[in-house]
Amino acid sequence: MEQRISSLDEFYTAMKTLRMVRYKLLQDYMQKKTLNLSTLEEILAQLESIPMKGDKYLLTVSGELQAEIELDYEITEIKKDLFFLTHTVDDFLDHLTMYTPTLHAEAQTLVKKIKDIKYYSFISDRDGTINNYCGRYASSIQPIYNAYFLTLFAQVIPQKVLLTSAPLENPGIVDISVAPEGTFIYAASKGREYTGYDTVRKQFPVDSEQAARLSQLNTKLTKLVQQPENRAFGLIGSALQLKFGQTTIARQDIAKSIPSTDSEAFLSTIKKLVKDLDPKKEYFRIEDTGLDIEILLTVQGDKNDTLRDFDKGDGVAYLNSDVPLNMKTGAALICGDTNSDVPMISAAQALTDDVTSIFVTTNQALKEKVLNIDPHAYFVSSPDVLITVLLGYALNQKQD
Repeated sequence: MEQRISSLDEFYTAMKTLRMVRYKLLQDYMQKKTLNLSTLEEILAQLESIPMKGDKYLLTVSGELQAEIELDYEITEIKKDLFFLTHTVDDFLDHLTMYTPTLHAEAQTLVKKIKDIKYYSFISDRDGTINNYCGRYASSIQPIYNAYFLTLFAQVIPQKVLLTSAPLENPGIVDISVAPEGTFIYAASKGREYTGYDTVRKQFPVDSEQAARLSQLNTKLTKLVQQPENRAFGLIGSALQLKFGQTTIARQDIAKSIPSTDSEAFLSTIKKLVKDLDPKKEYFRIEDTGLDIEILLTVQGDKNDTLRDFDKGDGVAYLNSDVPLNMKTGAALICGDTNSDVPMISAAQALTDDVTSIFVTTNQALKEKVLNIDPHAYFVSSPDVLITVLLGYALNQKQD
């Protein structure tokens, strides 16, 4: 094989190709056409040939700087796709028990509990909920099997929304999704922006002054990561994500590829940049996770003198009125995997009397938080279990 991947730039180029290949293969699979798996197999071979240091893969970031990255998601999901495309769905579900031994038991139990509910709307987080987690958003390309299961589920639900904190595009949820266009409403930036079934982009109204400040911030950040000494921050981890109403910039990755002194210095640079644009802290709030720096636009709280973050509950309410979703029409299914997804439950409960919550978590504290809002919530252990539940639900509905 002549082409090799040695840099992060080349890696992301391969991921863009992977997205196009998966999109085409899903179309061919659903239309029962002959499948050409050669490019998918070639990308897998390219990834597996990247030099390793221990259990990490080595890729050049810039100059002599190398990143030690995990490729478990990228490699494992391609292998799953190759098995899926060459076996029956039942055989593939058996194959998934290699990764989640309890998959059959969990899925069968939950399908029995929800199969008789006629869901009108489905609102779900993506990463860690209906898609296995990947350390780099731009390479978390939706697998073919995942897109197929979710597409069959979408066919029996009138309103279906994937609501993420990530951007809409460039890169965003649109760029990493493989399901046929128009299957889902893609809502990004916690619901501040979305594409409807017609794929037209729409946005939550933002104060003109806030929008101007955020635009200034994003311009400065884009120029900042183009500087040679800062280029690594635009390539590692979350990289630079220009969301609508929120911006994310990485200062470190899971493998700690950036020296801690450089990472801290970059954080200080970002804080100063934000302070210069918002000296009175009227427009922005900064959250530092240790890996990512989140810069958020505030929204007015319940009282006129309070400011708070826009959350996914706000996103649900906005989508319901703007799309519109008409959630009052019937039952809603809400799915998530973190604390940031919990507000979606309360928002849905305010819009319809029948809400089912399913969260992908084994964290007891999160379970208790969800149960405080929805005492009848369900929990599963992995995204693969959840999409198997959704597939089972869809097949039951199609039989009725």
